[in-house]
Amino acid sequence: MRNFDFIRNEAGLKTLWEYCNEAEINQTGDPAKSALYGRMALEWIVQAIYYLKGFEKPEHASLFELVTNEQFTNYINSDDLLRRLHYIRKAGNNAAHGMKITGREAFFSLLNLYEFVGSVLIQIGAIESFPRFRKELIPKKPEVHIAPTSDELPDAETIKAEYPHQNSEPLVTSSTPFSTCIGAGDKALISEAETRRLFIDQMLREAGWDISETRHAIVAGKACIETEVSGMPTPSGKGYADYVLFGDDGKPLAVVEAKKASRSEDDGRQQAELYAQSLERTYGVKPVIYFTNGFTVKVIDQLGYPARTIMSFHSKADLQLLHQRQTRKAIQDFAVNKDIAGREYQIKAVKAVLRATEQAASPLAYCHGDGYGKDARGYCHC
Repeated sequence: MRNFDFIRNEAGLKTLWEYCNEAEINQTGDPAKSALYGRMALEWIVQAIYYLKGFEKPEHASLFELVTNEQFTNYINSDDLLRRLHYIRKAGNNAAHGMKITGREAFFSLLNLYEFVGSVLIQIGAIESFPRFRKELIPKKPEVHIAPTSDELPDAETIKAEYPHQNSEPLVTSSTPFSTCIGAGDKALISEAETRRLFIDQMLREAGWDISETRHAIVAGKACIETEVSGMPTPSGKGYADYVLFGDDGKPLAVVEAKKASRSEDDGRQQAELYAQSLERTYGVKPVIYFTNGFTVKVIDQLGYPARTIMSFHSKADLQLLHQRQTRKAIQDFAVNKDIAGREYQIKAVKAVLRATEQAASPLAYCHGDGYGKDARGYCHC
């Protein structure tokens, strides 16, 4: 017996079951293979939704294009399910590109696949309900069997014939939201904190970061977890930053503070700023500040701009460039080489360009409609 057996004998779902089953039975023994089959199962069911709903599907569209299409996202109608979907997709992509997939990442991808598949199949009328995921059903050792090798996608006519009475309304998930955990109650399969970290880890790896799995360790060139920070306003004077991203020279490029998904990402801002200040006192550099609830990420780049929401973390190279800009000096010398431009109008033009360049490079050059962006004279440069 396996977790996905609730679809094993459902009409038209044999290929989907095979992919899901492979993701499950390989989770322990071959996490990368598990993630790959999870992505194959996801692509199958996404294609099935397009066929059933009659959504226009561009020829040769990638999975990313399909799942970010407005018609599709409106039908899913759930931020939770979309987050699950993208985790499965990214984990499968990473596995396909030879990146290491850990057992816990494969397990999280499997849980997300289970919830996504079950929720969609209820909506299309294939099943009425599905049981709670049981971790003990996952085999502890790889099983000897013939794995499916085809990348067969659902047949449009078969799917429509099997499920003609599927719900036309947007999907409403029956899932436990990420703001609590996957698997509610005393038997939670993954804690809320672990869920948050899995999402952050994936985003960091996407940005090219290698994550040190040793807590409190400082490793040059890596994203380090639970890094000890001194000089904090605590009884011990110490604190532990969720992540510190170190440059190859061993100096901190950025600090990441994560708060509960049920809280705004802004709740971590003050804590992140305190960590950054302490790290600056220790290392003499200003780390870029990230604060997140695991899903939404905001950044303070230490260049004078206000905090803003970003889609992903910066790469090491991008962070190093931000640090170079922190130390960029203002243009002081407005002298003009008169051997090149000696006429009065030329001198005025050169100086005007230099002043404009200096103003444009300043954080005050950006007006946000609230007075921010005006210089000391009250002029707006936007």
